[in-house]
Amino acid sequence: MNEQIIEQSAALGPRLSSLQRVAFFVGLVGVVVALLGFMSDPEQFFRSYLLGYVYWVGLSLGCLAVLMLNHVAGGRWGFATRRLLEAGTRTLPFMFLLLLPILFVGLHHLYEWSHTEVVAADPILTAKKGYLNETAFITRSLIYF
Repeated sequence: MNEQIIEQSAALGPRLSSLQRVAFFVGLVGVVVALLGFMSDPEQFFRSYLLGYVYWVGLSLGCLAVLMLNHVAGGRWGFATRRLLEAGTRTLPFMFLLLLPILFVGLHHLYEWSHTEVVAADPILTAKKGYLNETAFITRSLIYF
């Protein structure tokens, strides 16, 4: 039985290697298209980037929450999905790297409170200035990770 599994795994090697190359080139094309989008309309690019980022980080954090629940509660109910959930949580360091463009480039494109002239003209934003500022936002984001 084990020999049969080893033979099947060895047979998949070349096929997976070709799939990796295709996935790399698709990702490369995606990065080029994203850069073109950034150059044509940075504000819309960062809105779209933030939406995609929130979606994917939500999946990673969801995997983390279910995995932690399984470890706390114990039992066999999570045995079948444990490896998948662990793989999902392994994307969190990558999600941190994907947060950096939002923090250091896209902040002014996304949030009105990052502009001092807007904050000075709005009494509500002025009252929230201690919480809604770039330093506090970046600090909170780093603490979350």
